Amino acid sequence: MQKKILIVDDSKVWREFLKDSLENKGHIVEVANDGIEGINKAFDFLPEVIITDYVMPKMNGIQLCRFIRSYNTFKSAGVILLTASEDTLNSFWSLRSGVDLFIKKSSDNKKMLNEILNFLENNFNVEWSRELYKYRKEPFGELVDILEETLKFEIINKEILKLSNYINDDEYMMRRIFMILKELIDFENFYLMILTSSSGRIYAFSSNNSKINQKILKNKLFYLLQKPITPSEWVYKGNMFEEKILREPANLVSFPIVHESNEIGLISFENPKQKNELYDFYGSIAENLGILIYSINTFIEYKMASEIDSLTKLYNKKKILSKLSEYIHLLKREYIELSVAMFDIDDFKKINDTHGHLIGDLVLKNIGKIIKNSLRESDFAGRYGGEEFFILLPYTNVELAGNISQRILKNIESFDWEKEINKKINITISGGISSVKKGDLITTIIETADKNLYKAKRAGKNRIFIEGIEKQKSC
Repeated sequence: MQKKILIVDDSKVWREFLKDSLENKGHIVEVANDGIEGINKAFDFLPEVIITDYVMPKMNGIQLCRFIRSYNTFKSAGVILLTASEDTLNSFWSLRSGVDLFIKKSSDNKKMLNEILNFLENNFNVEWSRELYKYRKEPFGELVDILEETLKFEIINKEILKLSNYINDDEYMMRRIFMILKELIDFENFYLMILTSSSGRIYAFSSNNSKINQKILKNKLFYLLQKPITPSEWVYKGNMFEEKILREPANLVSFPIVHESNEIGLISFENPKQKNELYDFYGSIAENLGILIYSINTFIEYKMASEIDSLTKLYNKKKILSKLSEYIHLLKREYIELSVAMFDIDDFKKINDTHGHLIGDLVLKNIGKIIKNSLRESDFAGRYGGEEFFILLPYTNVELAGNISQRILKNIESFDWEKEINKKINITISGGISSVKKGDLITTIIETADKNLYKAKRAGKNRIFIEGIEKQKSC
């Protein structure tokens, strides 16, 4: 198969030998006599394979390879490094330089040529990218130009990778990315979408108080990806979201965030002033940004696995009690109204015995979804165990907690269970509510809510019992 090959060597003898030998085999060959000319020829000629000498003036072969490999265009190109018999290469740097094959120059030219020809049987390619426009229009003139370009990209990428220190606070990390990019690129608004199977997260930041509707933005960004994962839930963070704003994001320049050939997100700039510079710039940070976002996704997935009940997608018992503990400590410092509720599915054992555990699991899964959708953003819900659910309601008195609980009961009772689980079945839930006071212990709080729950059960089920209120509230 014919290949486009670039030979970079300061020896005219070797350049001509290799050029003639490979052209005789039907390949298209260009030559350069040093590293800088080689780089400029690479951007102009776009070779699928680069054969470079190791020791050359101005720039050696490993430096050339590392620079070329820093551009997405040449990620899949093939690189052969030719070394003289007396050259000694450090194995650590050699293996990490991006070189695919090392061949020692020798008097046995036939053997060396056969090694090269066998290598050329592999599939190599270059990808056209917008960064090529810049370097075709403004070729590198001196080594200092290359060093400056390399240093600039290294500093930017170092700043991006340093953000992994803030992996516990993903919103702060994304805000820092926004601030770094804003210093380098002129744009109005910044959007970043990250996807996993469990959650989709959209971050939106503006320096001019612009606002946008979260659903409109989600739909716009989601459909810009070619093969997006569809997450089970969405989370929105940043300083731009406002429900009543109906504008569409305009004049977006967007890039997929890729890690190991998989789309894991999307980054978008609204109204960038210099689009060509933005394309060039993003190409230089794409790989490290992909590594950073992949690390965030992995961290969040592990964190969710340790905190989230896999069936109901609510907090697990350990996490919901940890949240309760946080607010108990807050109560020691300042006065806030705090209520809790304990819920239990009525006659759940009978549901399992009659319809089987698979149907029981579907009931639990949908109850979890209904509870989550019935709560406010400031509330927390967890699966306490079996068919029991614990809800934490910050800044909420028992009367308001009763209203929220009534909403849960109503939504469960009116849910179309037959459509969801293909069974004609009546599902209800009972609950007990109590308030939390300064000095209360976790055990006492749970016991009180649990006692009120069983008062509701004894009063006929499908109702809630509020601490201190004799009247049972039913749907």
